[in-house]
Amino acid sequence: MTIDTDRGPLLPAALPIPGLRFRPYAGEQDIPAMVELYRAVNQDFGVPEVWSVEQERNELANTTHIEPTQDFIHAFVKDRLVATSWMEWADTTDGQRLYRSRGWVHPEWRRRGIGAAMLARNEARLTTLATAHEHARTPALMTWLEDEDAGGLALFAARGYQKVRV
Repeated sequence: MTIDTDRGPLLPAALPIPGLRFRPYAGEQDIPAMVELYRAVNQDFGVPEVWSVEQERNELANTTHIEPTQDFIHAFVKDRLVATSWMEWADTTDGQRLYRSRGWVHPEWRRRGIGAAMLARNEARLTTLATAHEHARTPALMTWLEDEDAGGLALFAARGYQKVRV
């Protein structure tokens, strides 16, 4: 099964999770659930950062190389947001173009393939973007993870990522 939008296929949804659906960011009405998800993930990892609705609203209003309705993907089980991810690209001062992907899966929904499916979708889109860009810089695919995120670290390692910063 594939979830479609007016832009074409969004994400394969062949995971055996009853009620699972994926959809793109739909606007500011998504922000409170996103912030609630970030808080649950941070709390689970012992990260003291508390993100607010206003901070997320400001972030989304001031993006440069991200289109929220294309580059954010949400996973819901029934009406509950259980995971979200985004992607963007940025140039660094040392000559790299970074294609970045980041995601959060609620602690109660980890290890079921949701994060892996979202990451595969992000990688495919970022690879398409990187191929379309002319590069005077060296492209690199990257993410950020908490050291406490054993599942995320294993997922990225299995996909060939290497830790470059501590």
